[in-house]
Amino acid sequence: MNLDVVSDLLEDLETVTIAGLGFTMDKVVGLLRRELDAAEPALAEPERRVMERVLDDLGRESSRGLPDASRFVARAQVITSTLSLI
Repeated sequence: MNLDVVSDLLEDLETVTIAGLGFTMDKVVGLLRRELDAAEPALAEPERRVMERVLDDLGRESSRGLPDASRFVARAQVITSTLSLI
């Protein structure tokens, strides 16, 4: 399951270099988008829209010159927590 991989990557954000932050964050965003696509039939429209908006925010955060890892992790965990219930 990709959510386990996402959790591992989120933990890795504490120790990666600044250069590795964006790379790892991009990986997380890609995996979460795939998980969201797979779970879409089980989601209500408002849930899906909120999660897509959060993913867009995560994508913007990962492209910043110095992304905020703690903010990114907190937002990503909103999605992983919701998807783990499906």
